[in-house]
Amino acid sequence: MKSRPITPIDIKRPSTSIKKIRKPEKPVDALRSTTKQNEQYAATIAELETQRNTYMDALDDLNQRIIKDGDLIAGLRDRFQELLQGKKEKSSRSNQDNLEEEIKLSKEAEKAIIAFDSQHPSAYLAENPHILMDITSGTSNYFSEVAMNIESSITLGEYLVTSMEQLNSISRCLKAYESLRQCVRLNNFLETATETTKKVLQSEGTTILSSDLVSKDFHTVISTNTYYFSLDKDKSFPGRCINLKQSLIVRDPINDKLYSPSIDQILNPTNKTLLVSPIWDIGVLYIPQTSPFKKSFSRAEVLITEFYCQLLAPLLAAHIHYSHSIQLANHRRALQIFKTNLVPKNSLKALIPFLYQTIQECIYANDVEMYIINDDNFSKVTNEGKVDTNQYKLNGLPHYISEIKSPHVIDRVNERTPNYVQEVDEWALGNCFLGMPIISNGKVIAVLELSGKNGTNKFTQWDVDFVSVIVNCLALILPRCLQVFDKERDENIIREAAMFSEIVSEYTYSNMLSTNDICEKISYDVFKLIPCEYLLIATKYDNTIKTVITLKNGEKSDVLFINPEFLSMSLKANYSILSRDFTEVKDFRPMREIEYKEIVAVSRIYNDYCYAIVCLNTMDKLRNFTVVDKHMLEVLAQLCITSKVNNSKIHEKETIEMENLSFQNSLEVFKTVLYKEKQLQSLLLVFSEMINAHSFCLIEKNKSKNNFSILLSSPNVKICPPIPLDDVLSAMILSQPSHHIFIENINETGLDKSKFVELFKQFSSLVISPISTDQTYFIIFVTDNKFASNFNVLFDLYTPMITILLNIFLKTNHTDMIRKANQLKIDELSFYDHDLTSKSFSIEKYNDQQIIELLLRVFESLEINNVLCSKTPKIVKFLEEVSKLYKNNKYHNWNHAVETVQLCYSIVKRGKMSPRAINPMQTTALILACLLHDICHDGTSNEYHIKAKSSLYHVFGDDCPLENSSLTRSVRLLKSQPFFVCINNEEFWLFFKECLLATDIKKYEETIQNYQQCARNFDSKNLIHSVSLAKLVITVANISNVVRPFSQAQQVAENLETETDETNEKLRTLGIKEQTFVYWKCESDELPNIEMKFIQEVATPLIKAITGSFPELNDLNTSLEETKRNWQQIISNLE
Repeated sequence: MKSRPITPIDIKRPSTSIKKIRKPEKPVDALRSTTKQNEQYAATIAELETQRNTYMDALDDLNQRIIKDGDLIAGLRDRFQELLQGKKEKSSRSNQDNLEEEIKLSKEAEKAIIAFDSQHPSAYLAENPHILMDITSGTSNYFSEVAMNIESSITLGEYLVTSMEQLNSISRCLKAYESLRQCVRLNNFLETATETTKKVLQSEGTTILSSDLVSKDFHTVISTNTYYFSLDKDKSFPGRCINLKQSLIVRDPINDKLYSPSIDQILNPTNKTLLVSPIWDIGVLYIPQTSPFKKSFSRAEVLITEFYCQLLAPLLAAHIHYSHSIQLANHRRALQIFKTNLVPKNSLKALIPFLYQTIQECIYANDVEMYIINDDNFSKVTNEGKVDTNQYKLNGLPHYISEIKSPHVIDRVNERTPNYVQEVDEWALGNCFLGMPIISNGKVIAVLELSGKNGTNKFTQWDVDFVSVIVNCLALILPRCLQVFDKERDENIIREAAMFSEIVSEYTYSNMLSTNDICEKISYDVFKLIPCEYLLIATKYDNTIKTVITLKNGEKSDVLFINPEFLSMSLKANYSILSRDFTEVKDFRPMREIEYKEIVAVSRIYNDYCYAIVCLNTMDKLRNFTVVDKHMLEVLAQLCITSKVNNSKIHEKETIEMENLSFQNSLEVFKTVLYKEKQLQSLLLVFSEMINAHSFCLIEKNKSKNNFSILLSSPNVKICPPIPLDDVLSAMILSQPSHHIFIENINETGLDKSKFVELFKQFSSLVISPISTDQTYFIIFVTDNKFASNFNVLFDLYTPMITILLNIFLKTNHTDMIRKANQLKIDELSFYDHDLTSKSFSIEKYNDQQIIELLLRVFESLEINNVLCSKTPKIVKFLEEVSKLYKNNKYHNWNHAVETVQLCYSIVKRGKMSPRAINPMQTTALILACLLHDICHDGTSNEYHIKAKSSLYHVFGDDCPLENSSLTRSVRLLKSQPFFVCINNEEFWLFFKECLLATDIKKYEETIQNYQQCARNFDSKNLIHSVSLAKLVITVANISNVVRPFSQAQQVAENLETETDETNEKLRTLGIKEQTFVYWKCESDELPNIEMKFIQEVATPLIKAITGSFPELNDLNTSLEETKRNWQQIISNLE
């Protein structure tokens, strides 16, 4: 090796130039200038001397290195010769120490062994890769230079050809390993490893595929974009090489049966010869041959690649686990922030922007959509948190997801994707897709969809798990937000109805007579009520059709947007349609250059006159045409008829005035009832008086149940169960669903046997009128005289108004609850205090109404009504609502809740705890916690949800998920009650939360310890002391069966055992180990032994703790001992 001669340093001299003539300096200034120049010269000389010394030192180092390299070369030649001959010479002690130290520093390096043929001439080197470090005696920094000086005449066989290329490759592998060890805990390890690998293997197309512990997919990073691939062993080259655990060389990938377009088009777009090598089973090295001078890969290149993969494997494994931990922590942190910020979001306007922002920030989704699922359609929620009134049919991906009730992931949406519907799913076309149902109370209420992911090609299992937790949280929040939205929508409907009433009231008899054609004014009023792109009013007289006025965006226009055939059809008779599917509109044909989204059209006919009003495409993006709009147009079309009739002088003036007066009267009635609490009922009562009817009832046809149910009635109508469709009068209604049915004498028609007759008091005549075009809702009017002669005229006037209020009524009232609450009338409570405090209390003795009475007595006795500021009817409605939230489980059901309340009441009353130990507010919280502690309980256990990783587990974690779920639903229920303002304080919520969560029986020891610490110096003014007592009381009340008569105790224990068996069956179905019957250890699985263990370990300490402070309750110990003796007797009989 020749050293480069050192050349003297070129010192730049100042260039000569023409000097300027300047004034001589003063002696003092000249002296200072000279001194400064001398200092600069001295500094320059010192700098030059330093440089000279540096170069001399470098020259000495170079000479020493040449000598040392010469010795190394000689040593290497001898060692390589020994390796070729298969001899194994013992290393020097120093080299051996260095080797052991290197292995100790990196245990992963022990796995870096290449699986070569056992007959390979360099097997020893293959089995001990670190010998290369040993050979250089720790001088790994110089190994590359040493390799370059090995003579080419020395060969090492197939594995290690003695060329500087091979030696350099091995050296680069080891250096890369040392370098990458420092990067394992960096987020960009994969990118760094890829770039390093390209240099090591000298291939610019190299890609590292790394596995993921959660999704099991493999991913790589290309130009800052992350690509995920599912590696099937029979459908891809990387999958096959991992399955075979060996490298593959593919010379024509695109024509190979393992060619995968989704992988190879991205990683090897030019179809180069391919080398694929496994990195254990956690990664793949994917190397296209990018050299223009090579068509394939040599055996030596394959072996070097496999050697490098073994070095890289432990580092990649360590990074995968590190990356998994970091991502898991980030997701948990993000979800915690989401849950915290989600609680106050009580409207769609607040929820949706927050939800979309969270998903886009945490998952990097490009687009997010939510669809609200209804019974027969679904609607999209806008980014502003408003429900788009444009309703879709039940099809497309949202409908499919709502049907399967599980997550749905698509790598790339295209027109051939199953269940794809262009109208619904076009927004996701060409992107990856993730859809998730939002399920509340077993019903899909919405679907959340994500499309496109920034920086990657698909949604992973990480994304699915993250969104699963989010939708489980939304299942608790979204129903409340939808209720708020419905309320706001109903208020908008009322406002629109009020504006409609104001507008129509301007059309009086006088101004309609003085105006030759009032249609123009009506058209502008229609646009004011229903802003639309196109509006048309047309008329027909003597078979001649004429367009009266056309508006485009509120201005006059002559554009033709409706084909004549449709207009002619609609003007033949009274007609109305509201549709967003124009294929269903009879005789409709689209015109050119018009975009058709939705249409509402009505027509009204009188003698030879007919008027039609047609509106096309609403201008409000957040509002579509509604049924209310259609009914408003019916009234306005009738105005056109009235105006024409008035001006034609067909009728006498008195008759015209009478008709207009009736119309004005109907508007005044409508305006009057619009702001009453019971709008529809008020209007129907007024209308009944006008037509001389003494009673009415509004009925609804239930298609699924094949009956008619009563929605609303006058006060004098009896309450009865639904009437079947095969009833004689039901059959008559269904035979003429779109016409009035008049029956003058019910007794002469044979219809007096109908169930409908039982609804009313004595009557002779009735009329049944349809009030909806879908033949679902009907009104029955009855009278004991005759109906008014102008019934048809009045009904035509009032039907649109009745229909408007019917829509409001259906949206704002839960009719089933109202109907049941009306049936329940409690005038006098029949329970006495001794009924409620008895330990022998058995809920099986009482019916539903008596149970409500029992609970009312508890509320009254403890003055809970006063705390809630509520009277009996409101409390009754609340209790009815609570009972419906309990499921029909064997043990965790409504009966269990009532029994818990009863024993809690007995303990509080007989122990004289209120107000001595707990005040009325605290007592209210305690009783409500007993009442609500198991609402919506699914009949399983906390252990089940934890093992099954259910939605409750993802939302609430492993700390009593069932109790936390009940707490969440209870808070939501209490907030919806009118008495909420009376209990909304810190003291109530603290007691309520602590008491309800204490019903988790696993916490019984903690409950006892906390109370015993406070009992020594109990202070009722100390909130902590009062809470500890209340928790003990509810825990004892929750196991009330142990102090009941033994027949009850045994039955309850068997019910709990049955429920546990059903839970275990669910676990077995999921392939999960069964849960234990109880939370404490019991050597036997027989019910009597389990109950005995429960009494000894749990019930006895709890009851002793409470009776120790309240001697009045000592009879609980007696009852417990009796139950214990009975179980012991059963055990003895079994033995």
